[in-house]
Amino acid sequence: RPTVPFDPSLVTLVGPAIAAAGGRLPKIIVFDLDNTLWTPELYTLRHLPGYADAGPPNPVAGRDVWLLDGACHALHELGTCECWRGTGVAVASRTNKGGWARALLAQFRH
Repeated sequence: RPTVPFDPSLVTLVGPAIAAAGGRLPKIIVFDLDNTLWTPELYTLRHLPGYADAGPPNPVAGRDVWLLDGACHALHELGTCECWRGTGVAVASRTNKGGWARALLAQFRH
């Protein structure tokens, strides 16, 4: 769990430094979900109702599952820094809890 709320003013932007040094930014970045973007891994949430079919009620972002600090920083930069405008962002996962994963992604988007 994050120990303090995310503070975008503490983010050190990486993309502008890469671009300024003449580096090329990738066309797409793909994140894994469990233990890359968030924790805990979805399979560990067996105690939650709906686990068997990954149906409602879904896990709640910030209560049952948290974005990792580095993921918050990366996603903030990708979503707000002009130099990343041409870069696509995607997720990939082997989870069998796809319904929960999609619901959590929608919650974290807000």
